[in-house]
Amino acid sequence: MKSVKIVLFMTTTLLLSNLSNATDIPKKFSEGTQIQQILKSVPSPDETTKETKVNITFIVNNQNELVVLTTNNHLFDDSIKSLLNYKKIVLSDLKQNTVYTLPVTFR
Repeated sequence: MKSVKIVLFMTTTLLLSNLSNATDIPKKFSEGTQIQQILKSVPSPDETTKETKVNITFIVNNQNELVVLTTNNHLFDDSIKSLLNYKKIVLSDLKQNTVYTLPVTFR
């Protein structure tokens, strides 16, 4: 009977420690998801009422800040640059000081 109590105690302790560790780990979002969250507030130019595709070329500097180099759509250029430039993101897959191109579709 004593061994059953010890086994139950150990099992309960392990389960509780696993649950507490799971809540301590912050949720990690991909860089694309982080950029998508920032770009949700881009105002749509009046000339475009349909879906618009924009390629955003950017780098991530040494402080994990986005720096937009160019976009292929002059209507969205200023608003994208003002929203994304020098916004800090958490890196998981991207490397610092490497040029990336992100295709984005605005609807």
